[in-house]
Amino acid sequence: METGQTWFWSRSRQALWPKGSTSGHLQQVKTLRYDCDSDALLIGVEQVGDIACHTGERSCFHRLDQQVASPPADTLSQVFAIIGDRQQHPVTDSYTCKLLAGGDNKILKKTW
Repeated sequence: METGQTWFWSRSRQALWPKGSTSGHLQQVKTLRYDCDSDALLIGVEQVGDIACHTGERSCFHRLDQQVASPPADTLSQVFAIIGDRQQHPVTDSYTCKLLAGGDNKILKKTW
């Protein structure tokens, strides 16, 4: 956070290193978020240079980009349909079904 650039732990170097220190392909941090357990970071960056991955790709997630289509514009409608289906056809280990079975109070609290 102090430098405004991404830093990673290198297993091969056994040291922290700033991304792009050898290649020149820097990442300027724009946003930094952590998850509810504080064990994962989501870093929004501005990529300086064309390469971010050791494979030469712009993203380390280039394989994912090729396999997953953009979400349809009606994603919310699809989620609503799935919730309706869970209500009509409960599944034993479904978190959604457990919330629905608990009623409004359980749904609003989103707890087990």
